[in-house]
Amino acid sequence: MRVFLVDDQVMFRQGIKSLLERAGEFLVAGESNFAYQAVNRIEDCGADIVLLDTSPRKKSSLPGSVALLKETFPNILVLVVSRYVDPVTVRETLAAGADGFLPKAADSSELFRAIDLVEEGGCFIHTDIMGCVVDEFRKTRREPAPEQTLSKRERRLIELVSEGLNNKIIAEELFVSVSTVKNDLRCLFKKFKVADRTKLVVEAMNRGILNSRSYGRETNVS
Repeated sequence: MRVFLVDDQVMFRQGIKSLLERAGEFLVAGESNFAYQAVNRIEDCGADIVLLDTSPRKKSSLPGSVALLKETFPNILVLVVSRYVDPVTVRETLAAGADGFLPKAADSSELFRAIDLVEEGGCFIHTDIMGCVVDEFRKTRREPAPEQTLSKRERRLIELVSEGLNNKIIAEELFVSVSTVKNDLRCLFKKFKVADRTKLVVEAMNRGILNSRSYGRETNVS
């Protein structure tokens, strides 16, 4: 997997680069201080995933940085690894299109787990911040339109997606086939007018469909 690092702390980038390359599964294709610098460099070197943070003086630019990367490279994964874990910042960053959010205080095993999860199409949000993030989404939630009334299975499916489970495990949990899970997800994407699993989780939070009790499964974070 080709990784691009965006962080204004050079020592942090060096540490992450060493950690990833020792794992043997990753190649750090490039790095930069800021997202706007990353755009041209990613075009030149290519990347599958960006690990992103921003300057202390530019905290508010974190959602903007995510949006820039996603607009320029729609298929690239963006995992935020940040010192900023306040609920508003996390909510705005996820709403901008981030595939996951990990505090910088997390350990290396959590970083690898987060990368694996977003690579599989999941949305990683560290359990230490999940409760307050969901509460923040609930403050600004929109009530679902009548046509968006959900069945029990649809609600359960959204909960399982939010826990970062892949389609095979979700199928086992729901006692259905993998193809049924995929079809149900496509229907949910259409119902919520979203394009992927991450945006489905964010929209479910925004509408108050998910709450802090929906989380905590040990498959995300030990």
